[in-house]
Amino acid sequence: MNTSSSLSLSTEYQARPLVDLSANYRWTYGHGSQGPQSIGQSIGGSVTKRGQLPSGMTLSLSYATSEGLGGSTLQSASLGYNLSLSQSLAERGTVSVSYGTSVSDSNRADQATQSKSVGLSYSRTLWKVLSASWSYRVGFTDYINPFTVADVKGGRRVESLVFRTGGSKSYGMDLSYVFRGDLTVSLGINLLRNESNVAIDRPEDLTELLTNQVKAGGNFRKHTLSFSVSKSF
Repeated sequence: MNTSSSLSLSTEYQARPLVDLSANYRWTYGHGSQGPQSIGQSIGGSVTKRGQLPSGMTLSLSYATSEGLGGSTLQSASLGYNLSLSQSLAERGTVSVSYGTSVSDSNRADQATQSKSVGLSYSRTLWKVLSASWSYRVGFTDYINPFTVADVKGGRRVESLVFRTGGSKSYGMDLSYVFRGDLTVSLGINLLRNESNVAIDRPEDLTELLTNQVKAGGNFRKHTLSFSVSKSF
């Protein structure tokens, strides 16, 4: 069992001309019962258009860049944007769809990725200050840099390029309770299913190696329980 904790600080500025503009800076620090610390920072911004759209509909575009240190020697950086469209259903809640894409790189040659995801969420107030949200997301990942592996067949060394792709599905639910209008307590649970696929350019010679690579990449399922407290000033 691996437990972790994290601390984040953020600042945000929002102006309200014809569209809503916001920007934020976030710094995070984390450590776990197993594994080293992680440190990261990110800068983000969003533009939200409300006017000249069908009643109750909101269009939002956000952009973010981040960099950090994880796994003691693994440095990473990412850049991406997210486009979302939400529709208010009045007392029945709000439904949202989103599309996002990002590119990430690190100091490991086989860790550069391009990712895309599509999400669907629904939220509504259950009772006065208690609200709930449900979300479902599908993601696709391409590892940009293939890596070379070698195998010996009949005394002959054979090298081959390995290409990796990945996919994920996540869904979960969050409950939020607001105290006195300025203190919010949230509790959430999320399930993530991840699949890693491997392909090589010489499968006829490296069937066993391909099997080992699939096992090494691995598929996994992870449950996450989150708890947060926030206060507005």
